[in-house]
Amino acid sequence: MGAMEFINEKKEKIFIRISTLGNFRNQESLVIRLIYSLNHQISLFRPQDLVILENFTKRRGLILFSGPTGSGKTTMIYYLARKLALNSMVMTIEDPIEIYEPLFLQIQVNLAAKMDYAEIIKASLRHRPDILVIGEIRDEISAQAAVTASLSGHLVFSTIHARNIYGVIERLCGLNIEINTIKNCLNAICYQRLIPDKSKKVHALTQIFDAFKSNYQLTEAETMKYWKLQLQELFANKIITFKTFERFLYG
Repeated sequence: MGAMEFINEKKEKIFIRISTLGNFRNQESLVIRLIYSLNHQISLFRPQDLVILENFTKRRGLILFSGPTGSGKTTMIYYLARKLALNSMVMTIEDPIEIYEPLFLQIQVNLAAKMDYAEIIKASLRHRPDILVIGEIRDEISAQAAVTASLSGHLVFSTIHARNIYGVIERLCGLNIEINTIKNCLNAICYQRLIPDKSKKVHALTQIFDAFKSNYQLTEAETMKYWKLQLQELFANKIITFKTFERFLYG
């Protein structure tokens, strides 16, 4: 893995993340991720969802973002946290740091120094941040650390891999976080995908779960029903193609 940055012809700073992997024939596969700076407004199919997410940041607790790699989770978190950073201390813990943000105190996981997510989170709480950004909940240790931070009165942003909102709750339970603990610490969940419209411009389609208003009687079918309705509306209004509708129908 590697990282670099450059300035494009529009004078925008572009952050590059590079991953290489060799196969059994000693051939290299290369993936390049382009991460744009946050000097522009995030484009959503439903702009009102951004307002809803901004309102969630006024509450303490854990806000989780889910979706596959490249769905804009980190960009969304940084956008929300950046708006708070002028009056609050924001600390990020990432592996690796994807976007350089001078307003934040950014800490990178260093396994060689035995500083994993859990150890850095413990140290960060002693540093008294107002907002804590945890790059990813990936195991029981990082899940418990994120929960502990949110229960101690912090606003915590993090990402977690799941197929939908229902899957996020299931994933936390699978990481041995009890449902009563989830109810006590969870602020909200945002599942999102980056979807092209007919003009090939990409926008985020989000589905938001307000933990404060939920009885947690979720089913996967109910969760996916609303997602499909959003896509059907976009297709009916001729905003996306049928091919795009089919591609993202199941999240």
